[in-house]
Order: sequence, then structure tokens, then C-alpha cells
Amino acid sequence: VGKLARNTYGHNVVRHLLQHGEAQHIRQIIRAISANNVVELAKSKSSSLVLETCLQVATCGKHAAELDSERAALVSEILGCQDTGKCSRLQLMALDEFGNYVVQRLFECARGPEVPLLHRRLLE
Repeated sequence: VGKLARNTYGHNVVRHLLQHGEAQHIRQIIRAISANNVVELAKSKSSSLVLETCLQVATCGKHAAELDSERAALVSEILGCQDTGKCSRLQLMALDEFGNYVVQRLFECARGPEVPLLHRRLLE
């Protein structure tokens, strides 16, 4: 999935599956995306669109209620600390030409206690 997400054409297939697939397939895709390096995915034009679609589908798609744990895992992965420096993953993504769109989508899809956490992580 990570390879397809990074591909100029393959990302469209992954996004189509996310938007029109069954809950079990969407769940597998979101888990695979979460297992990849989300910062690197966010920095690619193609895979950043896949990340945005993952967030959108898991928050307000027709299977959103069934995808709550996958959504939480993806958000947690994005909010995690970057091992190699002081910047959080969220900050690294926000400073990138494509990653900033993922951060904007994350703010749009944020729920309850995630909002103040997003603000804190971004301003650290």
C-alpha cells in the first residue's frame, strides 16, 4: 500500500478504495498507512493525498463508526515524536509543501481533546 500511495497513478487507486471500498478494506489500508513513516508519506504529493483521504474517510465517511480505532491510531502516529530531532512530526509536516495540507485536514477532522493537543504539538 505504501508503494502504491507514493506512486503518481497508484495513489488514485488507493484513494478510490478508501472512498468506495468496504470497511474491512479501508481498515487494512489505514493500518498499512499508519505502519509507514507518516512524515515521509506527508512529504510526497501523491501519498499526502492518500493521508488526507484516510483522515477524511475515517472521520466522516460512511464507515467512520467502524474505523474509529484505525483513525485514532493514525492520529496518534501523526502526533508522535520524531526520533531524530526536537521538532514533532506535526511540525515537520506543517513546514512541508505537501505535508501542510495533511495538517490542515487533521485540524478539520480533529475530535474533542485532540484539538488542544494539536495546538500544543504545533506550538512546541
